[in-house]
Amino acid sequence: MKKKIAILKNGFVENYVKAFTDLCNKNNTQCDVLDEINEFADYEFVLTERWRTHKALCFITHVHSPLYKAKTSNIFYRTIFLLGHLSKILKMRKNFLSAVKVFVVSSTVKQDLIENYGLVPEKVFVAYPGFSYQQNNDLKKIPKICKDGVFNIAMSAPGFVTKGGYVMLDALRIFRKLYPDIKIHLSIIYPKHKTNLGVNLYIKLFGLSDCVTFLGRQEDMAAYYEKADCFVCPSVYEAFGRVVVEAMYAKRPVILGSNVGASEIVKDGVNAFVYNADKKRAYNLAQKIKEVYDRYNDLDELIENAYELSKTFTWENFAKQIFEGLYGKTAG
Repeated sequence: MKKKIAILKNGFVENYVKAFTDLCNKNNTQCDVLDEINEFADYEFVLTERWRTHKALCFITHVHSPLYKAKTSNIFYRTIFLLGHLSKILKMRKNFLSAVKVFVVSSTVKQDLIENYGLVPEKVFVAYPGFSYQQNNDLKKIPKICKDGVFNIAMSAPGFVTKGGYVMLDALRIFRKLYPDIKIHLSIIYPKHKTNLGVNLYIKLFGLSDCVTFLGRQEDMAAYYEKADCFVCPSVYEAFGRVVVEAMYAKRPVILGSNVGASEIVKDGVNAFVYNADKKRAYNLAQKIKEVYDRYNDLDELIENAYELSKTFTWENFAKQIFEGLYGKTAG
């Protein structure tokens, strides 16, 4: 009997739906992509990121739970946050517990759901996401000398606080204080910088105007990565962090915090640089930047290791991990 699976359309689904339907075809499985589904529709599994009541629901999540996010803040903000999100938290817990299976993008998120929603480990499966960034890497080599003698750092912070914008600025301030003779510059993708008075005040207060540039949305991420000497992902919380893999694929050394989901797929000093994201995270990040700077002319092997690793994170592999979580194995 032919297997039947349904996928409910949503934003993240667009990344892997073709790879998953192709895989289903190879495995004699009917895969229907739907806008909505009837509660009594005859499917073995229904994959979704949207909450729907269905006996075969399998939920895919690529974000942390509100309870996990609340832990990263002070007790006052945490209390306000939890009270404001209580209804959502209770609904999410109910839906997670009623799901047949839950797929997450990192072991960090898996542990989050086990601890905060009481899910049994056997019900939660890790499927590392792919990325759609493409470029020809045949001629892309890491530069041996920082352009104009300036060490250029790149980061993406569409959500400035949660993506670690203040952590990065604080690390930059510390770095300049500890190593005043090293010229350093930070380019941040943050489209809303002009309207964020707090960020602009911080920049002026600590005298960072000369070494920080804010950028809007980048249409050509390849060009953005190529201009940088290294890429930093200092997120306060990050379920996975596909920008990490993108930068590795672009053959740029990457620095990321130990709380970033992608930190579990790399090894410090072998294919990336991981700093301890504890209370001294800004200082630890500053020290990692110094380590990359000191080793900059001897990073070829690390960069190639990272590049080879990044190539394994495809949407085809993501689809395969989901299919195997459902059925145990695939035919291709």
